[in-house]
Amino acid sequence: APDGPRAQRGVEGPILPITETDRGAPPDGHDLIRPLPRRQPYRGSPRSDEAGATAQAEAIRSPWASWPRAGLPAVLRAFVRWTIAFARLYVATMPDRFLGRVDSKLLGRQLNRILGRMGGTAITVARHFATRLDLFPPDVCRELRRLVDSCPPMPFEEAIPKIEEAIGGSLDDVFARFDPEPIASVVGRTIYQAVLRSGKKVAVQVTRPEAAVRLDADLRAISWLLLLLEQFTIFRPGTFRNLRDEMFEMISEEIDCSRRAQLTTLYRRQAKKDGLKFVRATRVLRRYVTTDVVVNEFASGYFLYELIEARESGDVDALERFRAEGIDLEVVAGRLLHSYWWGLYENLLYFTSPHPTNIVVQPKNRIVLLDFAESGRTDRALRRAKIAFERYFRRGDIASAAEVMIQSILPLPHIDVHELTKTVELHLWPCYYALRHRESTPFERTISNAWLRFIEVLRERGISVPLETMRMVHSALLYDELASRLWPGIDDSAFWKYLQEAYRRRQVRRAKLGRRSPRPGRALQLQQLVHAGERIETMLESYSPDAHAEFSTMIGKGAYVATIAIKLVTVVGFAVFATYMVELVAGTTLGAPISLVQRVFLHPVAIGVLAVLVLLAARLVFFRLSDLDPGD
Repeated sequence: APDGPRAQRGVEGPILPITETDRGAPPDGHDLIRPLPRRQPYRGSPRSDEAGATAQAEAIRSPWASWPRAGLPAVLRAFVRWTIAFARLYVATMPDRFLGRVDSKLLGRQLNRILGRMGGTAITVARHFATRLDLFPPDVCRELRRLVDSCPPMPFEEAIPKIEEAIGGSLDDVFARFDPEPIASVVGRTIYQAVLRSGKKVAVQVTRPEAAVRLDADLRAISWLLLLLEQFTIFRPGTFRNLRDEMFEMISEEIDCSRRAQLTTLYRRQAKKDGLKFVRATRVLRRYVTTDVVVNEFASGYFLYELIEARESGDVDALERFRAEGIDLEVVAGRLLHSYWWGLYENLLYFTSPHPTNIVVQPKNRIVLLDFAESGRTDRALRRAKIAFERYFRRGDIASAAEVMIQSILPLPHIDVHELTKTVELHLWPCYYALRHRESTPFERTISNAWLRFIEVLRERGISVPLETMRMVHSALLYDELASRLWPGIDDSAFWKYLQEAYRRRQVRRAKLGRRSPRPGRALQLQQLVHAGERIETMLESYSPDAHAEFSTMIGKGAYVATIAIKLVTVVGFAVFATYMVELVAGTTLGAPISLVQRVFLHPVAIGVLAVLVLLAARLVFFRLSDLDPGD
């Protein structure tokens, strides 16, 4: 007889040996009709089913859902603390604003001092603000980057249970020696050093239990504060929209050790696959990784800041010691840029926090990246725009470089794209002259100088930049700054050398996939054709002579003004109605409706509230009417 649906589909299990018990007694002496062996389906234990359901729930859970959220009292306390900090900054800068002076360096130092006094998670938030060059001047961002992310270490007694949970036993089972004195302690985690029983030295990172709660409270409080600043039109509505949405991603980047371990492993494997022997990430021991603990190999060598200090101070003995161990500062600078370009243009992710304390240089100019708490990712369009800009700008094609820059921040708000492109082009020419002038400063001879001018143009026009584009620009600034400090005479040779190596790696990848790589000339022609199409698309977006679009724009602005007026009249009517109901309940004399309105709006408090509402409405209308829509 068929064995259910499986027999109907013709699916058979493993054939079991037939015994006399399986055969049974032949009915009526016939050997035709008799039982056949059947495979019993595997039934998992209740414990394994529960574990599978738990793993599935963990897989679909949001990155920060498993962490404790801050309660309302904690958020209110953080809101008061941040409000006081911004009030201090406002009072400190009041004399300069009253005299019409704008000193971004002084503003950055004052902000550095105020946030440094707050300490804790405020430093983490400040370091995130330092990447937003589209919202804050470069001098302010530079001062915020100087804040040192340090914190008193967590008690070792609190770290032991988390470490033992990660290793699945006691410390004696895995470690031969464990140093209770941490080698580093930052806001989000504490780092210890230990030796495994196999003799291998490792670094153990343990997340602070209260870090997620404090960071969540600070971010929610800052989000409220920025929203209030926009609602009271102190800043243009929508100025901090992207910043508010992106701040909560900091929790996943700063707290989740398993995510950091995953990114580190991906970077290390891809670098090894592409044959980059001079750069790598630390090896992660995956069996000892949880959301609170990660164990990876201990990287020995010289921190990058030691090489920079030796170069800038002219320490001959230190430079000779580096040279004796096979460390050439110029080679290190070129390889540092090469690793950035490879991660940005060829890899799934790139290292966005090249702080001198996060990079170790080993003999023979090998680079080890330590902390992947922050990593960037680029889609195909952004990657293509960035590398096209590099080529156009270095060849002197400034018009094409400006158009590619505009494409990297699409979609744009309603602005005059043609005017923006011409303005960017005018700002790029001095950068190109500085790039070719041998007597320019090391930073002026980098591509990041051009991107910095571009971001300043966007900031003046209030144009927000996407997070990944901003991370790309900020990391380029850091890499170029480090490379120029290691090698003051750096030039274009490093970039063209990278392009040659990238083309070789591309041929190797295509050969592994069994596809023939196109000739360089044909590939260049195809790329030029694609860029020509992108330029035509940008030009079409910058012009819109359609009368219907102009009429829609006019109607949209008029409807917005009418909406603000209706809201204002509604508030006034509600105030009159509330006063009428209060007098009705109190049993006082109501009088005529006109006298009621006079009593309401002749009161000093009502006059002040109405004046504030009218002022806010006027500023909202002014912001909307000043927008450049298609056809303006």
